[in-house]
Amino acid sequence: MRNQWGVFDAPLYELEYARQFDKPVRPLPVTISERQPVHRRIATVADVKEAMAHYCRAIPYDQIVSTAHHVSTDIDYALVTDDQMQKAIDNRNNAGHVERDTYVRFLFV
Repeated sequence: MRNQWGVFDAPLYELEYARQFDKPVRPLPVTISERQPVHRRIATVADVKEAMAHYCRAIPYDQIVSTAHHVSTDIDYALVTDDQMQKAIDNRNNAGHVERDTYVRFLFV
């Protein structure tokens, strides 16, 4: 749940990127100048939930000793409804700080 300067849909893009693989892969760089193509773009809350389920199924829990999380202090954390998330997804091409915070909150909180 990082805040990448000027890339407001990074949480959705990282989920789309991870969803393409059966096994976990290296995370994307902290700053990306060019996006890798994705097979399927997130367009609905159902897509988000499916991508998160895929991500969780791909984690080799029996091989993990610990995990680290980066929680940005720039993000306003609160609960998000499915309707709020869908509105943010619908505005993805024009996303700003509000949408970014909504994506993160939906995925993380």
